[in-house]
Amino acid sequence: MDSQLEFEISDIRTVNVSTSQEIGYTLLNRELLGDVSPIVAPGSFMSDLTTVSRAYEGVSLASLDRPVLMIDILGHGHSSPHNLQQIYDLCFNRSIEKQATPLLETVLAVLSDNDPIDYFGISYAGLLSLEMARNDPGDRVNNVFGLDIPAVKKRWSLGVQLGYILLDGQIGRNQYKKYLKNSPAFINFDNFSDDFNCLEIEQASSFIKNNPSLAGLNMLMSISARPVAFDIWSEIMEQKSASVDIVTAELSRVSDYQEIELFIDSLVAEYQSRCYQTVIHGEDHNIGMAHLIPRAVNWASQAYKINLEGN
Repeated sequence: MDSQLEFEISDIRTVNVSTSQEIGYTLLNRELLGDVSPIVAPGSFMSDLTTVSRAYEGVSLASLDRPVLMIDILGHGHSSPHNLQQIYDLCFNRSIEKQATPLLETVLAVLSDNDPIDYFGISYAGLLSLEMARNDPGDRVNNVFGLDIPAVKKRWSLGVQLGYILLDGQIGRNQYKKYLKNSPAFINFDNFSDDFNCLEIEQASSFIKNNPSLAGLNMLMSISARPVAFDIWSEIMEQKSASVDIVTAELSRVSDYQEIELFIDSLVAEYQSRCYQTVIHGEDHNIGMAHLIPRAVNWASQAYKINLEGN
């Protein structure tokens, strides 16, 4: 691991936002700020900056030679737990705006508000990236790249809750290795894991301990038939010039690639050149696993290149 990246990964800071909460972040390749546009990467469920997998995602994105702003979402890592208003908004209003607002304020606090940016997000982070791009002031977002955005299919909260409990802590780490073991990225990730552990970054509180309202939060995943992601996506097409590039897993129980295809086809012709989709055939919703992060970065690189050439 590059010595500069070692320092930046371990340099986890917090910023105070208007909701009187703290949001954890780290900035990779910060010396490139002002020369090339940054990538903003919020975390997803079960993902924070003190874990190996999240750091691996950041270093992989940093390999694109771009500044990368990695952010802990609410209730994860060094970020504050959700407040009651955010829980109510998420569970009953079926809105993620109040989840995304503190993250967007972090972007505005850390990066220049004049810099063009791209958003990158795996799973729930892809949905947050769409919302952050929709609310980002002005029209500086070039591209939103998401992997298997949720809330496109119905999903029962009980199954998700049990999944989080089982995947939290040591069981989750063992399961992670199980998925990774037979993949091409195994050696690279294993070596990276050793290097990361040598940094002695203090592990943040687990997702379960940091989210006492877990059962309520999981109601998001049993969202009604009209996917919130499509509403946000439509507004981006109407109000911004950003492109949206989504990768979906064919067998996912969270994201329906056929519905996304229909959605893209239903957009006005002038918007279609700003919407892209890649389908991973034979894969389920495990694309946050490390063995697919190198592929995700490759797709993101292509997406960003397409957008830059388009501009």
